[in-house]
Amino acid sequence: MRIASAVFAAALLLLQPRIAYAALAMAPANPVVGLWSTTLYSAPGQAYASFLMQFSPNGRFDEQMVVTPGGVANYGGTWSFDPRQMTLTYTIFEFSPPTIPPIAPVGQPVTNRVEFANGGYTMLIDQPGTVPLNMTRQR
Repeated sequence: MRIASAVFAAALLLLQPRIAYAALAMAPANPVVGLWSTTLYSAPGQAYASFLMQFSPNGRFDEQMVVTPGGVANYGGTWSFDPRQMTLTYTIFEFSPPTIPPIAPVGQPVTNRVEFANGGYTMLIDQPGTVPLNMTRQR
């Protein structure tokens, strides 16, 4: 009986990561959660800005924007996704350095329509009045 219990316990330990992964796979996934990137071009082969955005499951986002020339800016705040309306709402609460202004008013929610393509590996963020961001999932 002890041998059977030990074998069962060992098998459970080996299967535990697979069980946890299966449970995650069955849970409803938020398509926004993950690490996304994009690069904007002024002409073919001439990048002027790149963005790296991390949308965490807890509703926090962190973004790094690199502008050429100009420098690097970091933003952080909260986000939410409404799957019925296909809208992404974010609010910037922190930014650095203070010499580079934030991409949106601090403390004010900004809502954009989004679309997903390529099995969820592409997210198009429509920004009325400016360039849409065609983001690619990194993980």
